[in-house]
Amino acid sequence: ESGGICWYAPEAIGEILVNIPKLRDQFVTVLCSFIKEEPFERGVHRALSRMARFAPDTLADMPSNLIESLDDPDPVIRGHACEILGLLRAGMAEDKLESLKDDKTEYKCYDFGTRELVRISVGDAASEALVALSREDGR
Repeated sequence: ESGGICWYAPEAIGEILVNIPKLRDQFVTVLCSFIKEEPFERGVHRALSRMARFAPDTLADMPSNLIESLDDPDPVIRGHACEILGLLRAGMAEDKLESLKDDKTEYKCYDFGTRELVRISVGDAASEALVALSREDGR
């Protein structure tokens, strides 16, 4: 049956958690439990990327799982993991992020600032994360 799976459920859950903070404690663990489950891996990483901008404290236990995502063959997953780790200021990921700076593999992601779909390389995402790690204010 083609209609039995909610392909974009992780993104929807992430957006709900961004906009309804009182649900975060209850549902963030449900969302995170699908980080390695096909076909939801990309969606979970996209959702966590969005959440890391608004509720980084909610994701405080995630860096070790996200460091594992930096080795994923999928550039979307690697790229979003870089972004999230930078937003979370996960210093433990610095060496791994450094090793990805030369990764030229591109992926598409939505830029919420420009409201456009953009292409970015994993290496650029890793470099941006490293800059975020070095900032005093964490922004």
